[in-house]
Amino acid sequence: MSRKKAILRAATAFFSQKGFSETSMSELSKITGVAGGTIFYHFKNKEELFLAVLENVKAEIIEEF
Repeated sequence: MSRKKAILRAATAFFSQKGFSETSMSELSKITGVAGGTIFYHFKNKEELFLAVLENVKAEIIEEF
């Protein structure tokens, strides 16, 4: 699994369990084993990561139908 996909998978779980406010980029870094700089390489900020998660979930839903 690519680092970007690992970040998206972990972020999806965190956002759904903890919500946007309580999800931290440093916590995502620890859980995924990916350096914080790598997360910010793929996603400019937490808002951009959240939007990527939403797009990913939307694509999965559309794929099912």
